[in-house]
Amino acid sequence: MTHDNNKLSVLCLFAHPDDEAFGSGGTIAELVQNGHRVTMVCATNGDVGEISDPTLATPENLWQVRQGELCSAMDVIGVADVRFLNYRDSGMPGTPDNENPASLFQSDPAKVEAQVKDLIDELRPDLLFTHDPTGGYGHPDHVTVHERVTATVESMDGDRPHLYYVCFPQKNFRTLWQDMT
Repeated sequence: MTHDNNKLSVLCLFAHPDDEAFGSGGTIAELVQNGHRVTMVCATNGDVGEISDPTLATPENLWQVRQGELCSAMDVIGVADVRFLNYRDSGMPGTPDNENPASLFQSDPAKVEAQVKDLIDELRPDLLFTHDPTGGYGHPDHVTVHERVTATVESMDGDRPHLYYVCFPQKNFRTLWQDMT
């Protein structure tokens, strides 16, 4: 869409703070290192994530901690434009969080798609990275982001970003998760 001196505009739109790290973190870092403009957008505030160390976060401030972690991680790799759509994290199916009307999973699809379209209109990205159709492991927020982003891009006439789905083999994800815990 915009090619200023052969530099790309890249929009990364994921569900939670930390989702960018699985599968696309290295690509994002390389894009920035090569001078491309990257904007990171996180759909939820990350408030339902796991608290691995109670000295670092409480249920009341987890969203602030996770947003701060994402901003710090993006600062390290050189992404200056980090944004949040501020939906509530939906948690996993069958949990009360998943039924919360403020959660991304329960949100009005047209509203989310309008927000995605506004971002595309403003940023005019050449590339758009988001979740794959399975959401990696079926997380409702990941699947919702995939569906809303895909529907928005597919509905666009004319010039639209190239859409890339971040995916990884389940076997590798399980191994990575075991190594991290």
